[in-house]
Parts: sequence; C-alpha cells; structure tokens
Amino acid sequence: MVLAGVLDSDASRKAARFVRFCDSFNIPIVTFVDVPGFLPGTSQEYGGLIKHGAKLLFAYSQCAVPLVTVITRKAYGGAFDVMASKEIGADMNYAWPTAQIAVMGAKGAVEIIFRSDIGDPDKIAARSKEYEDRFLSPFVAAERGYIDDVIMPHATRRRIARALAMLGDKKMEVPAKKHDNMPFSGQLGGRIVQRERRRAVWLDRQEIPLEVAREGDAIAIRFVDADGKVGKAHLLQSAWKPGDPVWQGTIDDHLVAVQVRPIANGIRLAHQGVEVPVYVWTEAEATSARLMPVTTAADTGKKLLCPMPGLIVSIAVTEGQEVKAGEALAVVEAMKMQNVLRAEQDGAVKKIHASAGATLAIDALILEFS
Repeated sequence: MVLAGVLDSDASRKAARFVRFCDSFNIPIVTFVDVPGFLPGTSQEYGGLIKHGAKLLFAYSQCAVPLVTVITRKAYGGAFDVMASKEIGADMNYAWPTAQIAVMGAKGAVEIIFRSDIGDPDKIAARSKEYEDRFLSPFVAAERGYIDDVIMPHATRRRIARALAMLGDKKMEVPAKKHDNMPFSGQLGGRIVQRERRRAVWLDRQEIPLEVAREGDAIAIRFVDADGKVGKAHLLQSAWKPGDPVWQGTIDDHLVAVQVRPIANGIRLAHQGVEVPVYVWTEAEATSARLMPVTTAADTGKKLLCPMPGLIVSIAVTEGQEVKAGEALAVVEAMKMQNVLRAEQDGAVKKIHASAGATLAIDALILEFS
C-alpha cells in the first residue's frame, strides 16, 4: 500500500477522474475503503490538496450510477466522507468486522482527550480499548446509520452482487440547473494581457534567455545571445492551454507534438524519447531562482527512506543482518497511526542511520542495504 493508504492530491485527482469516467458511461462503482486520512504537509497544500480532494467529493456526490461501498479497515475523518459514504449519496454501504470508522484512530484520540494520562501506560491502554469499543466499532457505525450492514469477508462477493442487482434500475432526480460548479484547474477565457517580453528558460539547469511576443495568431520566440543581441523570430502556433497533456502545433510551419506533464514550478516535456524538466522565469524570477540550492533526487535503490514525517517507533533489524523480501524493517508512527516498513527484496543491512524515538522528515534516511 502506498503511503499507508492516505489520500494525497494526485490520488484524489486520479480517483475523481475515474469516478466521473464510470458515471459518464453508466458503469456501477464498487469502492473498497482503507483510508486513514489525507496526507498532511505544506507540499500537499501547495499542490492543491483541498481542491483535488473536493473534486473526489464532488465526483461521488454527482454519480447517478449504482454506488456500493465496502469498508475493510480504516475509514477516518474527511477521507471517510469523500470515499463514497452514505452522506454523499452512496446506495449501499457495508463494513467488515475489522473496519474502524471514526474521526481518528484510538491512539491519537486518546492522547489528545486524556493528555494527563500519557505517563501511565495502563490507563492509556484502558482508554484506548474504551475508545475502540465506543467509537471505532463498525457495529456502532451501523447502529447510527453510517453503514447498512456489517458483513463477513467471505460474503462480500455475494452481497455486492445482490446490491448491484437491486440497483440495476436506479433512477436519480437532480435539480434543474444550467451547470455545476466543480473545482477545476484550467485556463479561463478573457482579454489578452501584455506581459514582460524577456524570459529565462531553464532546460534542467541550462539557462536560455529569449524574448516572447505575440504576432497575430502566433507567438514569436527570439533567442538572445551572450551579448544581448536578439536573433530571428521562430513562430509557434497552437491551441494548447495549461492542463492539456499534449502540446500540438506548429513551429515555423513544422508540425510538432510534445508530451507535457506538470511538475513543481515548471513542466516536464517529452519528445522523441528525450525528456527534460523546463522552467520559465521572468528576469526577476530567474535572479532569485539562481540563488536556490540545487537538490538531487535521492537514490532509493539501496536505502530505506521515511515515507512521511513521523516518529520511529522501533527498528526491527540490526547492522549486518540478512533480510528477506516482505520482512519488517522498521515501524513509523505518522498521523497517530503506526506503519510497518518492509523490505522490497532480499538483502543485507549495511548501516542503520536512525534509532527508535527519532523524529524524521519525509525522505529522511532510516537505513542502508549492502
């Protein structure tokens, strides 16, 4: 499971797109839920987590096809709401006996509510058991109407089939209106704004100065040499807008198609097997960007990195120990939940860089393999 099952901006956007696709072609949706929450952090906030999470909520709430939900394990907080809950219109909601439905997990809730008892493990354990019985149990959720029934795992296929058969002629009445107001990313229409002509384009870290101007229906690009002299114009014409996955148009009357993927502060272009990150700055922005330190992606081939900000609860291996694929390496507590990190392949532990009780940032090094 990626990131212990939490929802981030990419996962929310991908899921919303899938739900709307199914609804467009009248395909019933069966949702299996094991989600402890939304991924916290400033990177997610800058990445539009609230906006993309709202897209998933919006997509489910607009569905007119049969919606069947099965909660297998964790369903906490806002993530429970957006994952086809009854509150947003799901038709049938089931839960396994192992399901946990609450605002947050028992450990995190107890440490907040009974903060004065944190130093007494026995009291914390008793409070956690009480919280699990009173709030986390799926039977409590069923009693309060959040789910329709608690089912055994071996009966899941039969109950889903029965629910879909019952919902085969589902009809949904919606209010008469012109359009919805879904959160979206894209280019809005409007007047043409005259912008600064000089730009600094970075292909990775190679800087290319140029001038950009509109000439009729085309955009004229002129390269600027080291002496400040402006070269001849190259004309670009395209109907591309931000958000489109492919730039297709003409450059000096030659047809060109380039794959476009957004990255932080720029885009990644792919053309004929060559892929490169591209950043476009104004001259003032480029001056600031040159002062930023260069960071390289971590080599994770022989390293175990912390998947999210959290606390190291325990290290399950020692230096020099041989480990097998799937064997537990460490336990990280994040979002008040403990996540077991396991080996992806056979190997030997070379060096351990973290210890139990340490608080690590995302991608911090925990241990290395030989």
